[in-house]
Parts: sequence; C-alpha cells; structure tokens
Amino acid sequence: MTNLLSHAPRYPDLAAALSANQAKIDASPASDAEKAELRALLGTLAGTPFWAYLIVNGGLNGDWTDYMINRYRNDRSIAGLERFFTLPLQEATRQRDAHFRTALIQHLKPGVRIASIPCGFMRDVLSLPFPEGSAFTLDGYDLDEAALEGARALAAQYGVSAHCHFAQVDAWELGATAAARYDICVSNGLNIYVAEPERRVALYRSFQEMLMSGGILITSALTWPPGAPKPSEWALDKVDMAGLMLTQRIYGMIEPRWSSFCSTAETISQFEAAGFADISVIPDTANMMPTFIARKA
Repeated sequence: MTNLLSHAPRYPDLAAALSANQAKIDASPASDAEKAELRALLGTLAGTPFWAYLIVNGGLNGDWTDYMINRYRNDRSIAGLERFFTLPLQEATRQRDAHFRTALIQHLKPGVRIASIPCGFMRDVLSLPFPEGSAFTLDGYDLDEAALEGARALAAQYGVSAHCHFAQVDAWELGATAAARYDICVSNGLNIYVAEPERRVALYRSFQEMLMSGGILITSALTWPPGAPKPSEWALDKVDMAGLMLTQRIYGMIEPRWSSFCSTAETISQFEAAGFADISVIPDTANMMPTFIARKA
C-alpha cells in the first residue's frame, strides 16, 4: 500500500528530530544570536504536542488537523502559546473549512451521497445539519487507519453512523474501483503534498470517476507565496506579516511536507484536464488557500 504522503514519520522520535534540527541550525549561516533564537523557538515548539508531532512527521494527521481547525481554542495547556496557533496559513485553513461547510450545505438534497477523501476525521461532513429521518450517505476513504477510526468515533458522536461507510483506500485508485457513485466529493489536504502536475490531474480524474453526472468536487489548493518562482496571488495587505515572518522562521527549520503550490489558473486547468467544468473559486481573506467547486462535465 502507498506510503502516507502527509505524515509518515521522518524521525524515530522527538529527540532524534530535535537533534537533526539543531544540527541544521548550527550549520546555517545565521549569526550566533540568531541561532540562539532559533534553538529557543524550536524548544518552545517541541513543548507542545501539536508542534512536536509536526517536527517529527513534517505534516499533520487527521487528529491534529481536526485539533488545529476545531479544538485548539479549548486546550488550556497551550495558554501563553496561542500565537503559534493563529499563524496565517492556519487561519486560511480555518476559513477554507468554513467555505467547505457552506458549499456542502448549499448542495445538500434528499438522498445526497457524499464521499470524503482523504477523509481525516471528516467533521466537516459528519456535522452537517441533515434533517432527522432523512436519507443520505456519507462515505469516508483514507489511507490512514487511525483517521478512519477517528471518523468512525465522530460519526457515532454526531449520530450518523448508520449512514456511513469507511474504507482504507488509495485516492488514486478509488475512482476506478468505488462501489458507489456520489453527488459530492470532498477533498482537502492531499494535493498540497503532490508536486507533479500530471499526478494532481490523475488525482482529480479519480475524483471525477467517483461522481455521478453533474456531481461536484469541493477541494482547495495552496497558491504561490511571495518570493516563490511564480507570481504570488496573496493579498499581502490582508496578511498578518508578523505571523508570516514567524511562520517562515519555523518552516525554515522543520521544512513541512506541504510545499506543492499552484496558481488558481493552473488548478483550474488541471480540473478541466480531469473532466470538470463550471469551476468556481472562493478565496480566503488573503487568497492563500482558495476553495474550488467544480462540476463533472
């Protein structure tokens, strides 16, 4: 089975991860004062389970993604460290989650069939306001069994388990093998780990194959940041610049896996190549992670 793209461990444990990152700091051309600041920053991050996980794995699993979007505000253990949970990309991710939920609600209908891949904990779908007694199908697919377990637990919490089916499947293989066809396919957080345009097109084609005629895909993408090889679409006047500079320092150390950027035009072109049409774009405030809604042509 394919390895997890987003959060397969890079290091055996946190100690090994810290040692490697400290060595990277020591080898950098930064001044001694800057190196001391980076070591202190790394130590602070390592003291929080969320960031410790990210340092070790380079990406987030379903649990920590759900935590970052929905649960961190109620975590008293991060008192005094809230700044590390309100960085620009995190805020863009929360706006993206809200846009997904709005789009899902707008497209609900009697008997709707929704697939989420990779589903993670799937809270955006499981928490939708389905009328009591109505018919609907909510299927979650993920390569990570721990994510599927979390989704099953949330489905029980929201009282929709009878409407759900969960399966461990590779996203690129699902389109041709899915037993059902869906009205809506929801996908977040996979394409940002895929650098090759042709592989992203293949992913979108797999989603297209899962959909009924006229069905819709709801997904997102990371646009190019400032200073990247291609022009940035970020609305810098809407960006928390201090937070962005802090982010750059952190990511410069831990080098997260999500580094596959794509312009809005490129993403639309890839959707069209995969068989989608009528593509609409819903940007977040700074247009870091716009939401795309595309119909199967």
